[in-house]
Amino acid sequence: MTFVDGVLPIVIGDPQRGVGSVLDAEWLSRAGAVVIPTVIMKRENRQWADRVDEGKFRARFGRFPLEAELGCAAAHVEAYAALTEEQFDWALVLEDDAVISNQDELRTLVEEITLNCEVRGNVISLYSGGPVFASGTRPLCGLGALELKIPAHGAVAYLVDRVAAVNLQQAQSPLASVSDWPSVLDAVDFLYIPNKVITHAANNVESTIADGVDRSKMVPFRVRFLMWTGLWFLMHRSQFISAGAYYVEVIRPRIATHFWRRAVLDD
Repeated sequence: MTFVDGVLPIVIGDPQRGVGSVLDAEWLSRAGAVVIPTVIMKRENRQWADRVDEGKFRARFGRFPLEAELGCAAAHVEAYAALTEEQFDWALVLEDDAVISNQDELRTLVEEITLNCEVRGNVISLYSGGPVFASGTRPLCGLGALELKIPAHGAVAYLVDRVAAVNLQQAQSPLASVSDWPSVLDAVDFLYIPNKVITHAANNVESTIADGVDRSKMVPFRVRFLMWTGLWFLMHRSQFISAGAYYVEVIRPRIATHFWRRAVLDD
């Protein structure tokens, strides 16, 4: 039996980087958490050739992926697979540098969410490392869940149901999105619940994704111009099923970043 009926705890990476201290204490130590080891992706390896679509990634993001970036993405896909292989409706996914300030409050929060949210394809973020782009709110046990136009920034801690896990696996087969959840997926509802239970140890722990690299500056101005004008779509037409798909996968996330900014930060 897990710590909340129907919820499987999953930790991605090395628990000793941060979240391990709570896995060794209190109720979470008795929850039987599944640990997904760090996934190492190298371009020269067969796994990269079998699992990665660099052409589609570049068409979506205007640059080629970092190896560690897709290693993290692959680990999240393994977390989705772990949920679908077990008899649980939900998984609580924690990256190894998540910080839990109060386990009892986290348990209460998880229970309230999972008991009052239908299993229909939901990803509910409990942390965001930046602004969230919300279109409205969803009544959810008085928790003030924000309905997001694009996923919250940072997959540090989130709940995912079985339906969403299946769709996320399909969306990342092959791997063609950044390590957080694919923003191209309309089959999943992304929500965010502001709280003070989950924080992030990134300021104190070396990044395993892009230490010292500002990924927002990796796309040249020329490429950004081509994306906004639609010329990028013409250049990479084979990577999109339609102009509508180009809007969803390329333009909509950029519109959100520039125009739908609604700062709801964890403080």
